[in-house]
Amino acid sequence: MNFTKNFAVVLAFASVWAGPNANAADEPEARFFMQAFSSLCSASVADPSALRAKLSRLPQLPPENARHFLAGHPGDAWPLPYDGKIGNFVLVLTSDKPLCAVYARRLDVQAAALLFDRTLSHSPKPSVVVEKHPEIDANSPVNGKIHTVSYTWDVSGNTDKKILFMMTTSAAADAKIQAIASASMLKEGEQPTKTANPFSDTQDHPSQP
Repeated sequence: MNFTKNFAVVLAFASVWAGPNANAADEPEARFFMQAFSSLCSASVADPSALRAKLSRLPQLPPENARHFLAGHPGDAWPLPYDGKIGNFVLVLTSDKPLCAVYARRLDVQAAALLFDRTLSHSPKPSVVVEKHPEIDANSPVNGKIHTVSYTWDVSGNTDKKILFMMTTSAAADAKIQAIASASMLKEGEQPTKTANPFSDTQDHPSQP
């Protein structure tokens, strides 16, 4: 089984495995955030072109708005409708590297962090090696105090192919962005970043997408 297919199978197991735990965080915005991240980013990080093709007919943010969410990377951004409205959640795909992220302007930060940890901290299959990295606290010019949690998954059994999952959150009531979850493929020999989420320092988020 090739890496892409193997990863898709693993994520299917992860969704089933994490399902009962999801009820522990009874916050609809947090659940939507993690469901969007799992079904869009996590499940497609090994083959982002397939997700991009599925999204090609959906309305994108115009380039002048998308750039606020791309932090200097080339790519695209899509508003994610929630409860009949848009503006709280945004999906990002970069085109210079396999990286997908979901932004949330407002949600229950503790509930989102709980769901992220429960979904990614344990291997759904014995063949998946999960490594948690040191948590990072930092200050963001627009989001205040931010906290980053990250995991790498070695799904293929080949240590040269790993997936990095990161979540950066801010509990500040006036934060422009309260949560960012990202999934990216690490290149051969590449080490997980020692800093916060690559999107967390963006300083010019608009008030609305």
